[in-house]
Amino acid sequence: MTSLQHSAGVTPYPPSDVQRYLQAGLWGKTRIEDLIARRAARRPDAPAVVDAAGTTTYRQLVAAGERAAGVLAAGGVTAGDAVFLHMPNTVDAIAALLGAFRLGALPIAALSTHRGAEIAGFLAAGRATHWVLGDLLGVDPDTLVRDVTARVGHDVAVIRWTGRPMDRIEAPPPARDWADAEELAFFQLSGGTTGASKLIPRAHREYAYSFLRSNELCGVDESTVLVIPLPLTHNFPMSSPGFLGVLSAGGCVVLCAHGDPATICAAIQTNRATHLIGVPPLIQVLLDSAARRGADLRTLRRVLVGGARLSPAVARRIHGELGCLQQVYGMAEGLVCYTSPTDDLDTIVTTQGRPMSAFDEVRVVAVDDAGAGLVGTPVDVGAGEVGELQVRGPYTIRGYYFGGPREHASFTPDGFYRTGDLVRRDETGSITVVGRTKEQINRGGEKVAPAEVEDALLRHPGVHDACVVAEADELLGERVVAYVVPRATAPSSSEANGSSGGHSAAPPAPIDRRELRRHLVAQSLAAYKIPDAYRIVEALPTTAVGKVARRRVTPPVATIAASAAPAAAAPRSGPEVLDVLGVGFGPANMALAVAIREENERRATGLAARFVDAAPYPRWHEGLLFEDASMQVAFAKDLATMRNPRSAFTFVQFLAERGRLADFVNRGSMTPLRVEFVEYLRWAAEKLRDDVTYAARVEAVTPVVVDGAIEAYDVDISDAAGMTRLRSRHVVLAVGLQPIMPAQLPAGPRVWHASQHLHRVGDLDPATTRDVVVLGGGQSAAEVVLHLREQLPSARIHAVHGKFAYTPSDSSPFANRIFDPASVDVLFDAPEPERARVNALHANTNDAVVSPATLQTLFDLDYRDRWLGRERVIWHPCTRVLEGRDRGDAVELDLIELLGGSLGAGEMLARGDSTGAGRVRLRADAVVCATGYVPLDPAALLGDSGRALRRDASGRPLARRDYAAEWDVNARGQLFLIGQTRHQHGVSATLLSNVAVRAGEIVATVTQAGRAANASTAGPGRVDRPDQSRGSSRPTTVALP
Repeated sequence: MTSLQHSAGVTPYPPSDVQRYLQAGLWGKTRIEDLIARRAARRPDAPAVVDAAGTTTYRQLVAAGERAAGVLAAGGVTAGDAVFLHMPNTVDAIAALLGAFRLGALPIAALSTHRGAEIAGFLAAGRATHWVLGDLLGVDPDTLVRDVTARVGHDVAVIRWTGRPMDRIEAPPPARDWADAEELAFFQLSGGTTGASKLIPRAHREYAYSFLRSNELCGVDESTVLVIPLPLTHNFPMSSPGFLGVLSAGGCVVLCAHGDPATICAAIQTNRATHLIGVPPLIQVLLDSAARRGADLRTLRRVLVGGARLSPAVARRIHGELGCLQQVYGMAEGLVCYTSPTDDLDTIVTTQGRPMSAFDEVRVVAVDDAGAGLVGTPVDVGAGEVGELQVRGPYTIRGYYFGGPREHASFTPDGFYRTGDLVRRDETGSITVVGRTKEQINRGGEKVAPAEVEDALLRHPGVHDACVVAEADELLGERVVAYVVPRATAPSSSEANGSSGGHSAAPPAPIDRRELRRHLVAQSLAAYKIPDAYRIVEALPTTAVGKVARRRVTPPVATIAASAAPAAAAPRSGPEVLDVLGVGFGPANMALAVAIREENERRATGLAARFVDAAPYPRWHEGLLFEDASMQVAFAKDLATMRNPRSAFTFVQFLAERGRLADFVNRGSMTPLRVEFVEYLRWAAEKLRDDVTYAARVEAVTPVVVDGAIEAYDVDISDAAGMTRLRSRHVVLAVGLQPIMPAQLPAGPRVWHASQHLHRVGDLDPATTRDVVVLGGGQSAAEVVLHLREQLPSARIHAVHGKFAYTPSDSSPFANRIFDPASVDVLFDAPEPERARVNALHANTNDAVVSPATLQTLFDLDYRDRWLGRERVIWHPCTRVLEGRDRGDAVELDLIELLGGSLGAGEMLARGDSTGAGRVRLRADAVVCATGYVPLDPAALLGDSGRALRRDASGRPLARRDYAAEWDVNARGQLFLIGQTRHQHGVSATLLSNVAVRAGEIVATVTQAGRAANASTAGPGRVDRPDQSRGSSRPTTVALP
């Protein structure tokens, strides 16, 4: 017998603890395989396991386990032998495990992703005599065996588990004369994120207690159908409650061969799953997947998430979108904590639950500045304080298998396991993980817990995942660096076209580093916790069990100094000299690309132009692409018509190519549908694809000065491959407008800008959403109100705005002349203050107004609702927000009505203050802020050089009539400002109306400058040295004073 208490290399439980656990009935007398056999006797024909090959009943599973014991015995395995079990996620892996139990062998529960060096280490550490090797995807078994054999220095007894070896066994081996639950059952592997994985000895009785107790807390019974998309032999999918828990209860286990959203959704829907387990990265991908939106997942009763720390923001989404969230916090060494469905929402989403056993002994111990435990008697910290979690109990080991001094250091002299996790425990015993003792960042003497910064980053609606790490810094010792994975905002082409493959990923949205910093500041993080650098990445590296591999996130030490250096110091290659570099590829720069292409067709020597866009693909106003919304401009105000009606890039040409010209004419409207116009832009972008680089972000624009004049610009661009510096004679800055969020209502899980509406509204459950607030009085606000009214039939939509009523836009023929190119000339030449007065008089053509057609539709619906006695839209006129707070389950708004009239639904705070205004507190499930946009100040990219831009008395940058920025120094190379000069060029500066004509004007300036400079500046192409064509003058990249 290989008893846990008497086995070599195993640290036993103290006899007094053994007696306590036995007397309390925690440790039973039934072995793991016998627990499942008992269920099979009761329900022999019930489904036990579903995998890619089909369904296996309980009768078949027990028989497969017995025959698997025969396969092992035929391979020379005997009772007490350690066997390295290396198999994929199939029913055969479970059968092999049960077969090893039946035989009395000791399987080492390996992951299918383990390879040569790891396997060799495990074989040695476990004193393994055999290696069971299954059919692993992408693995050449012969090559792997040769690799491992060379590493261990001797032949390894390999049992190839290919096909169905159990079917070749005529009869299972005879039952052993003696078998007991006290015996060792198998070995698990530690998480392995801080070094080589260590072996964890598990006995039948203590491990059975773990998964049987988990069953009680997780609602597992015969009706349970558990979907497992994780590696099968990890502790979480084995026992929390895992496949062993479900099979011991008589339920059904569904094994996913792949962890992609389509496979998971199909498994849930086909098998009417009640339970799903997953790690946070996997669940986040599932939340954002188009596959989820098309699947019926309503059978889910529990979504168990563990294996890594879960952001509260993501936790709220899981709880609201997938089903009842149950957080799982545990470790292969023992302790498991769960939240309870009866907990309040705040506890469920912000904590990792309470220890599952009354016999779990838990203490939170003070640590020193380096994150290490204090020498001497452990000091418990108080409730709410952070310390290292230490634990012992009836299913927590007392030592690693044949552990040396390093392994022994993980346990205290009195038998507590040092988890290395920094946690906070509240008065109820609930634990919140805030980091790791060795993850703590020491930034110039200030201590930063990465988890706190990661949680704050994950509250940003554009962040899919984040990992905060320390990087070496000469001044600070360590600096804080955030690796950020953007959230995908659109389905991939295969998903959009209904592909069943499910493996393509949606393109991620760009994230502005400055926006991330503003977001963190708004989260009230201390200044020293704000990351010193942000790295935008496609994905974070993970371990085989789905945890973020922090050691692989940080660049090697040799590269840290280079990455910390200014981007200008080490570009990938020499500067490239272009005529035009366009920053952004929305309609403005698309129109410019068209104009340049057509100009080049007329020239012997064309302009060298390139465009870069941070977006991964062409897109425009995706968050407001309502199917029934129309454009507010005529079709002819496209990328080319107003400049060149014969262009191949006109909207009419698009209609003709798509065979829709006749239908459009018959529709009888000058304005296209918004979705139609966006499709036109995508059509044009495809034709221009050779001119643009997507997923490339401009980090800085620096003037190149020659003889005291700006000759060109060095543009630093980051992409997946690193940093590139391009040099261009002219730069066109057209990055679009930036959304404005009310200062008193920061963005969060329940608060978003209208520009993100269609990406976020899917988070709201139509069955439970009762109140949604829409702030703003313009076109976007009205469209969002209409959309919410349709999408949320049981909800009340609160329209909060500062006017007495939504007001119509002036789209009359004479007023529309304000958008004509000739009007731009008049406005630009007009003196102040007359120009400002005229601009203000005609702001009602665009600002905070609603199209008459939208107003009529909204009024008709509101009229019908009121006639039928339904309260769908509640109007809050002349009202503004005083303060907003996210209460977890709702957003709480304090409003003030400036006229003091009735505010509709809400709790009155005050009535009739000194101004006669009324105040109200309103609770809403969500708030949509249709609160407008502002242009990007060019200084954000120019840095210190931005001080040399000329500005008006209000601090706004000034430009010439051709949109070129005015500088305090002479400029032969121009920086064109698109969208920042409405105060000079009028309202059309930020709109579509003049994109075509403006593009022609910019091309005219560029070609004229090119003719003047042809004799003295280098032509397009790569250069590896400064331009010295002006004699002794050398161009220098400088920050202008």
